[in-house]
Amino acid sequence: MQYLKLKKNKIISPILILLFIFISNSVPITKAETVDELQEKIEEQRIAKEKLDKEIAEQRAKLVEINKQTTTLQTTVNSLNLTEKKIGTEIQKTETGINESNYALNKLELEITDKETKILNNRDVLAKTIRDMNQSESESLIEIILFKKNFSEVFNDLRNLEAFKASVYGTVLNLQDLTSALQEDHQEKVEEKVNLESLKKELSGEKSAVAYTKQEKQQLLTVTKSTEAEYQRILKEKEAARAQIESDLNALESQLQFTLDPSKLPNKGSGVLKYPVSEPVVTQGFGLTSFALSGAYGYSNGQPNPHRGVDFRAPIGTKIYASANGVVRSTYNMDAVPGCKSYGQWILVDYNNGLTALYAHLSVRSVKAGESVQTGALLGLSGNTGYSTAAHLHMSIFPKDAVKVQQFSNSIGCKNAYVPIAALNAYLNPLDYF
Repeated sequence: MQYLKLKKNKIISPILILLFIFISNSVPITKAETVDELQEKIEEQRIAKEKLDKEIAEQRAKLVEINKQTTTLQTTVNSLNLTEKKIGTEIQKTETGINESNYALNKLELEITDKETKILNNRDVLAKTIRDMNQSESESLIEIILFKKNFSEVFNDLRNLEAFKASVYGTVLNLQDLTSALQEDHQEKVEEKVNLESLKKELSGEKSAVAYTKQEKQQLLTVTKSTEAEYQRILKEKEAARAQIESDLNALESQLQFTLDPSKLPNKGSGVLKYPVSEPVVTQGFGLTSFALSGAYGYSNGQPNPHRGVDFRAPIGTKIYASANGVVRSTYNMDAVPGCKSYGQWILVDYNNGLTALYAHLSVRSVKAGESVQTGALLGLSGNTGYSTAAHLHMSIFPKDAVKVQQFSNSIGCKNAYVPIAALNAYLNPLDYF
């Protein structure tokens, strides 16, 4: 009988071990309070961002109203002051997002560690349990039949054995669930790190945009000597420079030949491009717009040059996003060339769909040549660089093989600068692809 008791213990002890596993899984881990505290902090940051979003929306609406007013020195200064304030609020939001992301990463680290510990502990216990089960199972059936007083006891022990097997199977499934959850946590951690890096890049750009805005205001007040007459004279100079540069560019590009093959382009209306700004408002369309007909882009053979792109409303510091997956071909600052007033700071991106996009008049460039970008990735921030007389984003679209970057040698003011050029028939209407 003593022998039988020992054998019974071999059957019962694994069940006790499994019971320990399930109890240990149901007891909160010692770090749970820390995880909860981090979750509270994450929620606090989220609520703070919502409040800042409302402030930014109000500031953006005020900017729109100011920019609708007649362009004067005072309205421009007012716009720059409000822009600086808005970007400052956006910096607060980005910093809050960085804090939120850091808390989320810390929380994930704790959760990953807890899951890894649980998995290791359960695997060790399960391995020992299975070994005991195999030893018990190999001997118990005969012993159960020989040493039991009646069939009722035999059946009871057999049922216990089957229940034990089912418990082991349940533990295996539990381990599989833990492993799957662990993999999800690791993937979320990777994504959160990408998000954190993106936020850091945004913060760097926003701080540069604030510096740009302050410099713009200071320079404006200096060169105009704070007089309206001088401001209007400078505006006219910029407008004349724009017309001259566009005429020079048109003369250069009219010499280029390109055979446009529509079959190599995405279908119009296919939506292969996403808008480069979060709240797209077109302020000037493509082609012979009323502004173009006024001679704003110069003349060729006595005819006004068309607007070869689309302008979006974008106060200084507006985030400019990649319109598709692709690779940055080139970035450049034409304002760095003395006397050159053209596209200002620009970025040229080759997209995987066969199109290339030019983003011009930026205040900040957040990417470098050769860098891969995904749809929605931050490219830079809008500005008022180049011949622009008011902050906006200019976007031109070309077939990828139609555009190249070269020195603007036939230009009077920009002969030492580099500029994207393409045959006149290679300019496509961006609105066809959104």
